[in-house]
Formats: sequence, C-alpha cells, structure tokens
Amino acid sequence: MNTGNEQVIRGLVIDESFTGDAVPVALKRYAVRTYPFHLNGAPIHITELRLPEDVCPAALLEIAEALAPERYYAHFVRDDTLYVIFPGVICSIKQGHATAMRIAKMIGCEFRIPVEQMPFEGLFTDDHPGGA
Repeated sequence: MNTGNEQVIRGLVIDESFTGDAVPVALKRYAVRTYPFHLNGAPIHITELRLPEDVCPAALLEIAEALAPERYYAHFVRDDTLYVIFPGVICSIKQGHATAMRIAKMIGCEFRIPVEQMPFEGLFTDDHPGGA
C-alpha cells in the first residue's frame, strides 16, 4: 500500500541500451516520461523511471541483466547515493567518494564506455552533465 511517504529512486535509461531496444516490460509501469536525446551525434530515446524503494534491488538487477553487453549503462540517484548499472554489475557510490567513482569508471571502460561518457560526479545534480 502506498502511504505517500515511500522513498522513490529516480533514474534514466537509454531505450536502445537494452537487448530488445526497449525498457523491460516489467519496468515500464515505473516510467514517467520518455524523450529524445543525442548521444555522440546519434538520436536515442531516454526513459525516466521512478522506482519505489521496495522494488529497487530487483529492478536494478533486471536492468543489469537486460542491458546490451557493451557501450551502455543506466543510472539512478537517491539522495547522496548514485547507482550505476552496467551489464551484470551494479555500483553503489556515495557522493564525493572519489575512489568509488574511479572504480566505477574502470568498470565502465571494461564495457567499452569512453571515460568522457561517464560524468558520474555530475549525475547527482544534472541528468546530462556536459551534454545537450
């Protein structure tokens, strides 16, 4: 039952980052909007999800399992914690924790994500730091 006091974890996913080029069906009910964006000059679609805290662990795992094997990640923010989801990997990073940020970027590089596409520090306050 929703009492209105539940914590919500907000995140962004790129629709084309999933193996089926769409947000997994079970997560679509948490979508609040979808909008076009350009990544490296290519048009993509971003979906904003708002997950109730009680479904967050399972939902993040589902995203990690559904992401394409390379080049993409999803991210969610709750207060001072950033969750970065790569294929099969979920990183939990406290704001200001430089070592955790560096390690998450190293993980991203293993999935062929350029460092400049991982502005994790800025994601606490801006959906697209340095982007359009």
